[in-house]
Amino acid sequence: MKKKIFFSVIFIAVFKLYAQTTFQKGYFITKSGEKIDCLIKNEDWRYNPTKFTYQLLNSDQIKTGNIETVQEFSIPTKFKYVKKEVDIDKSSDGVENLSTNRTPSFQKEILFLNHLVQGEANLFSYYKPGLQRFFYDVNDTNVKQLIYKRYKFSAFKNGYYQNEKIAKNERFKQQLLKDLNCNDLNTNSVKRLDYSKQSLVNYFVKYNTCKNPNTSLVVNNKKKKNQFHLYLKGGVSNTSLELKNPVSVFGTSDFGSKIGFRIGAELEYILPFNNDKWGLFIKPTYQSFSGEVEALRDDILMVGDLLVKTKVDYSSIEVPVGVRHYFFLNKNSKIFANIAYVADFSSSDPITFSRENGDILNELEINPTSGFAFGFGFRYKKFSIELEYIKRDIINAVSWNTSYSAGNIILGYTIF
Repeated sequence: MKKKIFFSVIFIAVFKLYAQTTFQKGYFITKSGEKIDCLIKNEDWRYNPTKFTYQLLNSDQIKTGNIETVQEFSIPTKFKYVKKEVDIDKSSDGVENLSTNRTPSFQKEILFLNHLVQGEANLFSYYKPGLQRFFYDVNDTNVKQLIYKRYKFSAFKNGYYQNEKIAKNERFKQQLLKDLNCNDLNTNSVKRLDYSKQSLVNYFVKYNTCKNPNTSLVVNNKKKKNQFHLYLKGGVSNTSLELKNPVSVFGTSDFGSKIGFRIGAELEYILPFNNDKWGLFIKPTYQSFSGEVEALRDDILMVGDLLVKTKVDYSSIEVPVGVRHYFFLNKNSKIFANIAYVADFSSSDPITFSRENGDILNELEINPTSGFAFGFGFRYKKFSIELEYIKRDIINAVSWNTSYSAGNIILGYTIF
């Protein structure tokens, strides 16, 4: 009973800490124009949302706002989404699906646009899988798309059509020259622009500052911290190996469990969305396993039992490549869970079956196959501890099955 109460308290504490890191002070504006202060769940959306989760102040009830009932919602300095009816070109930017038409194909939609720059000229963005579009208005006029489109065309030369090429419709540069022209913002400055968030944010800030230094506001231009991390990793393994061949005189060899050491490094990339909760990693690690067992086998010459020694001396570089999810407890502490595909590179000697006098009866080449790893851990500042389980085969031979598994306790230290 006491154990259940203890784990319940821990669960509630973790849940509250987790909730505090996701719900933040913000507001939304209703369809009728009423501004409501509340707590909004900051999901750091990669793609523009159609709804959001919030709690009214002094209430534990979780509610949902959506594009039908809300005009705007925001966590100041984090993000601001505004509801706009716009003409949007959704032409594919994938090479295989590029249109042969240079002209955008517009369709009218009501969207939550991400408000990037606020001032005399406003910049908005819209993202969905395979699609990136930017919009703008000046002096609160109708919101228009900044036009950029890649398309295919075939050039006619020397009496026949050449192979298809890819061209760009960069009409957005003419739009900016016409509608956002101020002092030093001229043709040369527009020519250098990319159809990207940072490039356009910088241009809009320059324009607003030129028009009125006190009016330009970047709603969210927070620079992401270093998204790459390097860790030193080392620990102990409890590794077991069993060889089986139901049709061989060598039968089954069970090496049991062995305690060994492992050492390596890990490179991690934190994905730039969802509040740094997702990461990709690669973790090359040196590990080894050795053992020897003796068993009576049927003599090859059928003259009685024979004592056979089975010996393995296996070392390799394991290379897990996987995905990680973080659960933040506070500023310095977080829990994480991993899943990874494991490749293995080994140059070990074969597994041998020999007589007592050392004569070799049979050999099995070590040829590791890929496997999977699962794990979870805890990180505090620069230090981490992780529990990991790996299972795979180390022999790829007809009729032979291997059960090779390792439970690892891994300590880590952050280099950067």
